[in-house]
Amino acid sequence: MKYTEFYFLFILFLFNKCSSGQKLIDFQYEVIVNFTQNTGQSSLFPIEQSLNYIDFCNTTSFICLTDATSGESIISNIIYQNTVNSAYILTGSDLKNLLKLTEVTLKGFSVDNYFVSEVCAISFELTLNDCKLLGLSGLITNRVVINQETVPLALTLDLSQFTSLSLFSLIENGDNSLLNIGINNDLLSTNSEFVELFYVTANNIPDLTNFYVDGLTLSINSFFSPTPNYNNLNTFTNVDYLTFICNGNNLKFAPLNQMKNSKITGVSIISCNFDSVPTNYSFSGFTNLQSIEIQDSSQNFLNHSKNDLTLFNFQKSVSSFIYVDGELPNFNNLNELGQFKTVALINNSINSILPSFNPFKTNIRSLIIKNNGITGTIGEEYCGVYLNVSNNLLTGKIPNCFKCSWSTVHYNFNGNPGLINFSDEEECTTMVPNIYLNKAEGYLYVFGTSLGFSSFPFGIPQTPNNFFICNLLIPNFLYACQYEPSVPYPNIITLEHYNGSNFTFSVDPTPPQVTIVNSINTSPGNISYSFTGSYFGYNYSITNIQINNEKCNFYRNIDISYSKMNCSVISNFLNNNNNNNNNNNNNNNNNQLIGSYRQLKYPNLPSNYMKVSITINGLNQNFTIRSDSLVNPVISCGSCPGYCDYQIGVCQSYCPEPTCSGRGTCDEPNGWCICNVEYTGQNCTLANQYASSFITAPVSGGNVTIGGWFGDIHNQLQVLISNQQCNVSSNSSDTIICSIGSLKPGIIDVTIIQNNVTWVGPKSYILNPEVLKCLNGCTNKTNGICDTTTGTCNCNTGWYGNDCSSPFNPNNNGGGQFPSTSTTVNNNNGTTSIINDKTNYQISIPQLLELDVNGKVVRSYSLLKNWNYNQTSNNIFVFNQIITPSGSSTSFTVSYMIEEITAPKNFSFAGYNFNLDKGSVKISLSVQNYPYLSSINNLQIQFESSVSLDGEEDCNTKDSSIDGTGNNGQELLNFVNIQKDSKTLQARFLNKILSDGKPTTITSETVSTNANSVVIGLNLPHCISCIIDPDFSVLINTDFQTSCDDGDGKRASYIIPVAVISSVVGVCIIGTVIFFIIKKRREHRLFKSLSSRGN
Repeated sequence: MKYTEFYFLFILFLFNKCSSGQKLIDFQYEVIVNFTQNTGQSSLFPIEQSLNYIDFCNTTSFICLTDATSGESIISNIIYQNTVNSAYILTGSDLKNLLKLTEVTLKGFSVDNYFVSEVCAISFELTLNDCKLLGLSGLITNRVVINQETVPLALTLDLSQFTSLSLFSLIENGDNSLLNIGINNDLLSTNSEFVELFYVTANNIPDLTNFYVDGLTLSINSFFSPTPNYNNLNTFTNVDYLTFICNGNNLKFAPLNQMKNSKITGVSIISCNFDSVPTNYSFSGFTNLQSIEIQDSSQNFLNHSKNDLTLFNFQKSVSSFIYVDGELPNFNNLNELGQFKTVALINNSINSILPSFNPFKTNIRSLIIKNNGITGTIGEEYCGVYLNVSNNLLTGKIPNCFKCSWSTVHYNFNGNPGLINFSDEEECTTMVPNIYLNKAEGYLYVFGTSLGFSSFPFGIPQTPNNFFICNLLIPNFLYACQYEPSVPYPNIITLEHYNGSNFTFSVDPTPPQVTIVNSINTSPGNISYSFTGSYFGYNYSITNIQINNEKCNFYRNIDISYSKMNCSVISNFLNNNNNNNNNNNNNNNNNQLIGSYRQLKYPNLPSNYMKVSITINGLNQNFTIRSDSLVNPVISCGSCPGYCDYQIGVCQSYCPEPTCSGRGTCDEPNGWCICNVEYTGQNCTLANQYASSFITAPVSGGNVTIGGWFGDIHNQLQVLISNQQCNVSSNSSDTIICSIGSLKPGIIDVTIIQNNVTWVGPKSYILNPEVLKCLNGCTNKTNGICDTTTGTCNCNTGWYGNDCSSPFNPNNNGGGQFPSTSTTVNNNNGTTSIINDKTNYQISIPQLLELDVNGKVVRSYSLLKNWNYNQTSNNIFVFNQIITPSGSSTSFTVSYMIEEITAPKNFSFAGYNFNLDKGSVKISLSVQNYPYLSSINNLQIQFESSVSLDGEEDCNTKDSSIDGTGNNGQELLNFVNIQKDSKTLQARFLNKILSDGKPTTITSETVSTNANSVVIGLNLPHCISCIIDPDFSVLINTDFQTSCDDGDGKRASYIIPVAVISSVVGVCIIGTVIFFIIKKRREHRLFKSLSSRGN
């Protein structure tokens, strides 16, 4: 309740005080008459003869107000001293019916036990000065202040009495032996009380369990126990600020220094005589400590051998340090206190020279070193702190930054007779404000020099929906004003300083706009110019004006404002010529001389024109105007995307080709074209080439066909494959044919150079060996034969799988049924589930990525939960989504189709043949018209394959495992396997694709993997239309058992292949799921596994 007093003064101001002769409301009049009669002092109050009543409102003992509701006079304040009948005992009934009392102050009365609690019910604040209390009973609320000056008082306070209390104060003034106050904690463990401020003179350290208090002050006097209960300090867990006032009495320091408390933010120690203060004390148990105040009249905290403070080791959270009444005659090192934001060294007999220091190398923002004997002068560096050096021996001038806030800080320099400009009416010449509006965070920053030292010195236009709350960050230099960024704010802000100065700013950085130029010859060779316009600012140090390449000089900050600038040009040429013409100094001769000078510097410029260049904080305005007139209007073009030719008032473009050849837009005012992704060059005339497909030559060498985009201009065309020149034989806008020598198989980089533009395709040319390997060598010759031209196994009769390792119709010792299989398509996310017995495989396409040349993701798109579903037939499921990348105006379409194959089909892809049987699932994904950020970027489409167990475990239950062959450019086919419960999901990736209708090669990679899933990324070229071909197969392994209770313990061998094949328009992914279902004897019962392995 720091501002409570001001609040009540404001309320008093709002009401009209009763004038003399205006009678109180009847029932209050009767109460006051009885009150004054009971105390024997009614004769002290005059009777208004004309109205025949006592005019209480016209005295200093009663303050009356006009009630806003009834319009009658009521008493709001009582300030009453008993000087006659001290034996009369006040009770609450003496002041009954005095509703709406603001404050009651009584002195010299005897009061009964319940007086305080009863008056608290009708008054906001009660003050008892030197009254005789017969006790203190009942609930105490609002604000109660009890000051004892001569009357002793002994009683015990119960903590349960204090409820919803803003202030309770029971202290003695002067005498150190009046109050003998005990504090009893009668709060139940389930109850708690909250008090804002609790000041009490106590005879022991109280138990404050469940007692919440913002500010606690414990004063110690002669009644304080010689054996204090220091253990009770550990109950102060709900105290925010703790003050000990010892009045010179003894106290042990160690228990205080060893307290453990995370709530206390501030500690004040006033006039305590400690037994000893250890070196390097820290109060480390106060983990949230922010402020420390020490009034060291006993000088316990001094290192007497060094006339300095005892070393301390406060935690970094402490930001305020106040030390009073010590002896520090030689103290001169402020860096020792650099961790604190506020430093106060008051009345410490410091008689050294005021040290120089850099406030920006410390945390000090407020420095109070008053009432010492400090000598020396005040340097400009002290403009960076709130400084109070009153009552010292300083000399010299007070820096002008303080003069700019003189009405609020002059008292900080009182008592220094040697300060020569203390009483001067000195003009503020160093105030330079600037603003920066951070619209994203909702902060207006006001920065500069000589701005102020405490509260915000400027008025800002406020609106009901946009109210600025400003705080000081760095004295004199920086304020931060928070506002609501969602509410629009004007483009122009005017700050009104309390000294009467106004400062206008543009919210957004805006180049200067000059409308009028005046010139005058002030002396030989010296011409002064005055510029009128807007968006100039107030800082001449960041302002540069050139007139015909001569600098126009500023001499004071007041020479520049938002709409006015005054500067002077001093030319050696003009001076030399004027020295020869001392007798002819009229304006006509000067103008003629200036014209001759311009002819020397600008031979093509007419003599009656001058070139002006104005740069303010990096923003520029250039114009050419007539110089033979004292007033030169500048012709405005209005709003220009480029720049204005002020001589003719016509907008011009900064770009040499304003239309950018119709293939881009001009970036004004930088003056270059931002070309569409397919073009580059100053005017967007050159192709921003890229390659999207390669028809490779044999390993021994030959012709290479490169598809892509290469434009119509092919100056100095070069193609490098693995840093080997590929000799170009023909080329067009979309095809390059070149001849290459022998190359080693692998993944190879390609570089295409033309028109001084270089395109690099890392790992884009994949050259397979002429003899390809098959997966696991097709197991052995009994199982299958490897086709070395394709890397595919041709399985012999009775064997299946990509490596022919699974028998189609094994001998299962008596026969039986194999586990049945079902396929499910999720209409929400397009996920395909393949469920075989208790094993559930899921295949999905989670996301599409755009990658830069280094493989870094520049944009990503989640595909799972954004599909729009449409079922076109019983066995075809279609999903699609239209995506607009952030910051782009172009959309692209992703389509996804799942088809269940109902009859056998043959497929051929990029020269690779395969069959799909009934029960297969064909998956197609297309991406069309993707808007790349760069011509060197490419796409990656990701597949996720996962496995889970539905139901209880049995003898087939096994942990999941994942392995793969990878893609090193040595195989046409690459495989990834997920094994679970004697079944395998096998993913096969063909590295041949069709890119924009032409065959080329790609790589695949494992993006992530865990025990139950794997994510595979297929790296596509920079394509407009790509078709790719992975497939997936589910196999039953040879150790799968159809019946878990087989007596001989043998396991049957089965295979259930499932292929997923994708074919696409745009970016198309073909996937099939094939189940070869072999009848087997179904298991008769299941085991329940002891642990959930594999999940």
